Amino acid sequence: MEPETTQTLKIGSIFFIFTHQCLFLVPEHEYERIQQTEEGYVCLERKYLPETATRDTERVTCIVCHGEAAPEDFVFPLCREMHFVVCEECMEGIQERTDERKVFCPYCKEKRSDNKTFQEEILGVILSLMPHQTLPSLEIRPGMEVKTIMRLPRGNKVSLSNFFVSDAFFSKLLSKTAVEITNGVSLFAHANSLDCCLGEFDARTRKQASIRIGEHTNQEMKQIYENIKTIPKNNIQAIAKEIHAVENGICVLLKLLDGADGYIPDLLLESPKEECIKEILGTESNLSWVGRAKKLRLVGHAVGILPKL
Repeated sequence: MEPETTQTLKIGSIFFIFTHQCLFLVPEHEYERIQQTEEGYVCLERKYLPETATRDTERVTCIVCHGEAAPEDFVFPLCREMHFVVCEECMEGIQERTDERKVFCPYCKEKRSDNKTFQEEILGVILSLMPHQTLPSLEIRPGMEVKTIMRLPRGNKVSLSNFFVSDAFFSKLLSKTAVEITNGVSLFAHANSLDCCLGEFDARTRKQASIRIGEHTNQEMKQIYENIKTIPKNNIQAIAKEIHAVENGICVLLKLLDGADGYIPDLLLESPKEECIKEILGTESNLSWVGRAKKLRLVGHAVGILPKL
């Protein structure tokens, strides 16, 4: 199982940044101070770096060209302590390389193998050092706004009520927070061009794309199962032509929609491993609803659930 990764999703003008330890709500004007490339490298304006870094000097120089960054320049930190940075121009050159040479902080060179992990968590590192407010709980609703950065520790309560949310956003909430649902939630397929939360069913959700439930870490699965215990039955509606569940995502789907009534999308259940199927077979879940799907495709060890249908 791959380690948990940082993911950024958006509702209105708020960026929701899910890290390993917490959820950050970042208003758009604050998020513009920080950027992330498609390759996962994070950069921020140099003028904000001294507020967060633990360096002996306020001079910020690029480790490649040795140029000093201007306050408005975007720079890429190389380590958690942000001893050195790479300027925007040099980073473009690094990303265009075809060889395997890499750039590391000389003070942290013994942690070179940890660089990938650092790039995954750098957003959380920067945000945790910036001024923010810690929330005991959170209610997410359409049209909500925040003025400053908010931090919700992992496992704290999030309330949802009667609105449409993307599968990717709901999956993150389900695996990292204590979710409380009232009056139901409808899921639609996530797309980068769409807001992750809609106030009502509209043309964008009518495309009937495929909802995907992917694999989760053991810690995430524990939180998901705790949430499923408290979610009232038939409070989750999937607005999709198909639901595609992979690996232990199959367990999530079958438990989340246990005994579901009403419309059932086509189902594609795919598992090259036997472990999660054994878990399903060892439970008392009501899987009769699965048989009501117009089209059911079972791939790999997922065929093992047939006796339960």
